[in-house]
Amino acid sequence: MNEVVWMTPLILMPGVSLLILSTAARFGQIKGELDRPVADGKQGLRLIDIIWRRALLFRRSLICLYGAIVLFTLASLLGGILEVISSPSGTVVIAMTCLGIALVVVAALMLVLETRLMYTTLQIRHEIVCAHALSQPAETAKRHPME
Repeated sequence: MNEVVWMTPLILMPGVSLLILSTAARFGQIKGELDRPVADGKQGLRLIDIIWRRALLFRRSLICLYGAIVLFTLASLLGGILEVISSPSGTVVIAMTCLGIALVVVAALMLVLETRLMYTTLQIRHEIVCAHALSQPAETAKRHPME
């Protein structure tokens, strides 16, 4: 049975790696959001604050996901070494795997919070665009009184 236990963390690594890839890609998009022009005033400041909070959540989630990968790798490595020297490895592997899983859960919860903030960002941008669109026809009418 111990032969299978030390391999269990290795089975979890591809899923966590996919989470790392998608989270890192989304984290990279934050810079693009900061480079886009934002509205002046209260809404612009609120938008920048939310984008900053999202960046922090991405960074923290990536740290947790990387930590999980480290724990899964070490659990398998130690389990394999202990198996070779005929020492019981189940407890060590299970404990480290559980810690890694806990880090994945924490990262997933932070990504849920980030998704909520992303929706708020979209709402603010929508309000800015709508306010600009509503003010646009009035400005055009002022410039071209004949039309």
